[in-house]
Amino acid sequence: MSTAAIQGSSTRIRTPKPKLAQDASAPAVSLQTPPILSVTPEPPINHVVKEEPAKDVPDAKICSRSNNDTTEMIFESLSLAKEQNGMDIGSIISYIEQRVTNETLQNFRKQLVAKLRRLVLQGKLEKVEGAAFEDGRTPSIFDTFAHSGRTPGNANVTVDQYHKYKEDVELMAETGLDAYRFSISWSTLIPNGRGPVNPKGLEYYNNLIDALVSKGIQPHVILVHSDAPQMLEDEYGGFISPKIIDDFVAYADVCFREFGNRVLHWTTINEANIFVIGGYDTGDSPPCRCSFPFGRNCTTGNSTTEPYLAGKTAWSCRIQSVRI
Repeated sequence: MSTAAIQGSSTRIRTPKPKLAQDASAPAVSLQTPPILSVTPEPPINHVVKEEPAKDVPDAKICSRSNNDTTEMIFESLSLAKEQNGMDIGSIISYIEQRVTNETLQNFRKQLVAKLRRLVLQGKLEKVEGAAFEDGRTPSIFDTFAHSGRTPGNANVTVDQYHKYKEDVELMAETGLDAYRFSISWSTLIPNGRGPVNPKGLEYYNNLIDALVSKGIQPHVILVHSDAPQMLEDEYGGFISPKIIDDFVAYADVCFREFGNRVLHWTTINEANIFVIGGYDTGDSPPCRCSFPFGRNCTTGNSTTEPYLAGKTAWSCRIQSVRI
């Protein structure tokens, strides 16, 4: 069936296709299904692979082969060690920086450390800032989660971007990035969750944003990424209480006012649905509130009601903040 549209209207009228005249002298076409051919598969051929004896590769040859392949192989080994032994990614990077000092391995070392940092910058590893208890910063719900034994490492240092942001931005520029998405730590900028702004935290984020912009890298900022201040969690329950709305809006206002002249792209709450489900239903992520049978290993929470309370509050925070 063909379709014809009436001009100026969304109504469509279907008109039948004209039937083709059949030549009476033409032979009739058989519509019978052709017979299925039976094919007997050939027996498989047994291949014999001759194993070559393993050979030791000196350091110089490691550098002369594909650095990307070598980096990938060793990174996988380091990731496995981290997973099995609980090694913090910051400890791995520090180990590499301190131990791999042979001149023939400097290029390889640089690529490996850069790869580790790039994976962090892509959000594939832990929080990046570190400096968990420096310059007036107070714990967040993510710090409490990281120190609960639920994750390898404790996120106190990670890749130490708080102190090494210049190096990180240089790596981003070398990689060719034109954008970088990162979180502002509410506990770093406003340690009490409300009230005075921490000048050290403000200085750090200004320096980071300026460094990004100077390299032509557009900053994309997240206000909350499962890391609301633990102080507000203890005071009134964090996102299960509507009291956090005013505190969140005040925090967002500081960020927009201080950084808005350089930051054009904002995310209020990263993956709010995942934050609510993981934090208040299954209890797999901060602040680890849940109840049986929906969640396990939680010391407090109610999976029947709190996901809805936290979800509503999170959306209210987003709506109120974008109106500033």
